[in-house]
Amino acid sequence: MGIGAIIILAALGTIACARANSWIEAHEGLTAAIVGIMFAIDVAVLVLGNGWVWLGWALLGAAKMIWLPSAEIAARRDTMPPALHQLNIVVSVVFSGLIFTLFQWLR
Repeated sequence: MGIGAIIILAALGTIACARANSWIEAHEGLTAAIVGIMFAIDVAVLVLGNGWVWLGWALLGAAKMIWLPSAEIAARRDTMPPALHQLNIVVSVVFSGLIFTLFQWLR
């Protein structure tokens, strides 16, 4: 695995640790554990390198943001116009695809 791919994994791990730490500080240990599990699945999808698996994972994440949003996403959704919220979901999927593509290229 190339140094660029390792840097991407380190950056994603740092983001996941920061998110988990904020949940731990809010005394939400279960949510912090879920963040860790989600990070592990993200890494597995990246390392597996199958575009179809990534697509399924990205669409599952988008569906979760639409139909089962977290309290944080629901609060943001309530303060913005519906079109902007939908654009936010699309940008999230596109950004995930860019990370997947960059990781595969640097690998």
